[in-house]
Formats: sequence, C-alpha cells, structure tokens
Amino acid sequence: MINKEGKFEKEAERILSAYAKELQKSRNAYLDALEQEEVPNPTLFVEEPYPKVSVQGHRKIRLKRVLVLVAVLVLLMGLAVVSSEGARKQFFGFLQNDKEGHTELKFVGDEENASGLPDFELGYVPEGFELYDATDDGVCKEIAYLGEEKGERICCSIQKSSVYSAGFDTETHERKEVMVNTSQGLLFYGESDCMLVWQVGDYTFDLLTSFSEKETLEVARSITLKR
Repeated sequence: MINKEGKFEKEAERILSAYAKELQKSRNAYLDALEQEEVPNPTLFVEEPYPKVSVQGHRKIRLKRVLVLVAVLVLLMGLAVVSSEGARKQFFGFLQNDKEGHTELKFVGDEENASGLPDFELGYVPEGFELYDATDDGVCKEIAYLGEEKGERICCSIQKSSVYSAGFDTETHERKEVMVNTSQGLLFYGESDCMLVWQVGDYTFDLLTSFSEKETLEVARSITLKR
C-alpha cells in the first residue's frame, strides 16, 4: 500500500525548498541594488488611484447630477398627477378623465363663441310623455319631457362642443361606447336611468332618460337639428 502521508510530506518539502530558493534570489538582487544605490527611498504617502479632476470638472459633474435629479422629480410628479387625477384619454374631441367614482368630459379644441345654438327636435317620444320645459340661456339649450309615472323623464340639451363639460357617476353606472347614427357616443347606464353624450358637427348633445339602453338610443337617433 502507498504511504499517502509520506507522499504529501515530500511534495510539501519540495514546494518549500523551491520557494526558499526564489526568496533568496530576490534578497540577493535587492542587496546588490542597495549597494549600487539604485533603490529609491520608500515614499511616505499613497498616490491617488484616480486622476485629479479640476474644479470646473467637478462643477460639470454636479450640474449633470442636478439635471438628472430634476428629470427624475419631473417624472415622479407626472406619475403623481396621473395617479391622483385618474386615467385620461381622448374621446371624439373630448378629454375623458376617469376619477374615483365619476368620469369628466371636457372639450379640448379651440374655444368658440357659444351663442347661436340651433333648434332641435325629438322625432321619437314614447307614448304618455308631454313637453314639460324648454330653456335657452345662450350657452345651453334644453328641452324636458315628463311621463305619466313618477320618475319618468327625458331631458335633452345641446351646447357648443367648445364649452361643453360634464361629470358622470361611475360608481352606480356602467359605461360603453355606442353609435348614434354616424356619430360616436358614450353611454352611461344604471338600473333606473341612462345618460348619452355624442357630437353632431360643432355641437354636443347629452340625453338623460329613465329608459333602457335600447330605448335611449332610439330617442337619440331620432333627434334632428333645425338649421
């Protein structure tokens, strides 16, 4: 059987011997150089591992850091605004702003004079409804019908799109996009009422009814402008 311990001891002895020889060579070379005064005096400080930067360079670095921090702050403020105000998106000329519990619609085009609103009429009114009121304050023109049963109503108004804005309850109402003839519309519907908003040319209609979605759309599609 091979004596492993003896083998390891011989190998260790060989390595130590070789190391001692190299160390002796190094010491001899150092002593020779010392006798010939070729070895410099040891330094008493450690040189900087990085190149020195001028004062102007430091200012540029600080300026870059400040600009980066400003950009980060602007980004964070933008995210905070979006999270606090809710999701926004463009919808047929309006800015649709979804907030907690309600949705706001506001026109994003150029502002115009709201005067000179055209007349309009409902081509379809369910049986039992009678005209209750008609108003025109120069900014909004509205007509209202009441039904025979309590709570039955139709309210329709027209405004210049440039001045239109509204808020809609989204806690108790669902929302979906619909078509009113050739116009895109937004329908909010709940258990007892519906609100529909759509554009015709430069004008915006909103229609409030106590009907189902289907009948509300039927009323909306029957409305015509009197030029």
